[in-house]
Amino acid sequence: MWYDWSNKNVTIRDSRFFENYSINKGWEGIGLMFEANPDAHFVIENCYFGSNGGSELLVAESQIVSITGCTIENGSLEFRDMDNRNGMGVFACRDVEISNNTFVDAEIWALLGAEDWDASTPGNQNIVIDYNEWYGSEPIVLWGDWYGGLEDIRAHVPIMAHDTWQETSVMPGRRVQSATAGIDMPLHTYDLLGRFVSKGRRAGAPHRMPLARGVYVRKRDAGPAKTLHR
Repeated sequence: MWYDWSNKNVTIRDSRFFENYSINKGWEGIGLMFEANPDAHFVIENCYFGSNGGSELLVAESQIVSITGCTIENGSLEFRDMDNRNGMGVFACRDVEISNNTFVDAEIWALLGAEDWDASTPGNQNIVIDYNEWYGSEPIVLWGDWYGGLEDIRAHVPIMAHDTWQETSVMPGRRVQSATAGIDMPLHTYDLLGRFVSKGRRAGAPHRMPLARGVYVRKRDAGPAKTLHR
């Protein structure tokens, strides 16, 4: 879904954007894209983004955007700040809040005009990324340079001060802890040996639900394990 040029007052709730594929260009497979919306007032709540051919969610030259309570899986949330065709900056990402979301094997990238973003950018452009939960692979942020892990990210960019990360793997042992997830999420089922069994869908699931019921986990440092995917 693509909101291009001066859209305003858009609210999207309880929706899923997944498995969109690119034909010629990578951006064709983006899950949800905001481009050049200087007074957007966009609210995105309790949505699922996963396994798209492009980025899961792209905020491009748009302002006043709130993304909360969403799940972003197997992909990236991206920022873009491109100039126009005359090489002039028209709009910029500004007044963006990304909070209380769940990232699963996901990353945050600042690309295409945002390559020079640095530690001053969040304050100068009022971009808030905080109170999110990360699961699976270690959090990675491309913000002028690559930073991996919460400590490394916080040391270089004033974002994610209250974010948490938990590596969750499928193996016999303990029951999985509860975690946030978008409603009506696709679920993958594994047996007690961590082998893939089937892919199903839990219709009408509540906003906050267990990551996967009846699945057993242990930390990866306890031995070889298979990463959990919903």
